[in-house]
Amino acid sequence: MNHADGSSNIYQLEGKYNLMRLFLNHFCFLLRFGKFKVY
Repeated sequence: MNHADGSSNIYQLEGKYNLMRLFLNHFCFLLRFGKFKVY
């Protein structure tokens, strides 16, 4: 039971990390696009 709980926690953490990475990638893309638009 404890092991399963830890496994679930790790999965949740991985999901958060993936979400953050996706958001960062999108943000960087927007920044680059904005720079292109400005210049």
